[in-house]
Amino acid sequence: MSTKRRSLEVDLRVYPGPRRAAVALGFFDALGPGEAMVITSDRDLKSILFQFQELRASSFDWSPLGDGRGEHRVEVRRRDQAVPRGVFEYLTWDHRRLDALLGDVRWRLEQQGCAAAAPRFADYRRGLERHIEMEEQILLPAFEQVTGIGGNPLAGICQEHVAIHRAVEEIAARLQTGDRGESLTLVDELRETLLLHDVKEERLFYPMSDELAGGDRERFDLVRWMQAM
Repeated sequence: MSTKRRSLEVDLRVYPGPRRAAVALGFFDALGPGEAMVITSDRDLKSILFQFQELRASSFDWSPLGDGRGEHRVEVRRRDQAVPRGVFEYLTWDHRRLDALLGDVRWRLEQQGCAAAAPRFADYRRGLERHIEMEEQILLPAFEQVTGIGGNPLAGICQEHVAIHRAVEEIAARLQTGDRGESLTLVDELRETLLLHDVKEERLFYPMSDELAGGDRERFDLVRWMQAM
């Protein structure tokens, strides 16, 4: 049986700018392993991320959420173990996080309708698009720099990303029009597509990337760069 873990809401807009990083770190330090907080700010949160990377290193996961008007939102989760990790562990963890988000979208669609599912889908869409950016803008160039490979096995991954983007756009459009039945069908189709896509990445792309990166420091640096996307 799973244990429900705490998730705090931290609104940094009520704090002066110079204090915000310290406030965020203070709330984070009060979390137990596996617990999370959602930070909301009226400013970009990259400077706070860099403070976390400098002062809490491998202790946290940083997951931007869908932004509202004038808002920036991110979920910060305390890791169960504060140890460095590589590409495989980091991106596989993000696959599972995104799977859970999409599962929640489907549950809300089925139980509560499009209006309830749409905000959660915005969080999912932001996370999925960021995940793809991490792969295409950081991991693939680093991979190709070492191997010189621009075709197989990498070309197919980018082609699948295009199809995934289209599916996400279609779901967003159906949610906006309130088409519950079609939204459910499209969400189920996307989950099936991602199941096969993720297996390919986890069995081939991520392990090869870790191997080619070099040592622990190089793998850890890749993770830090991806966090900043």
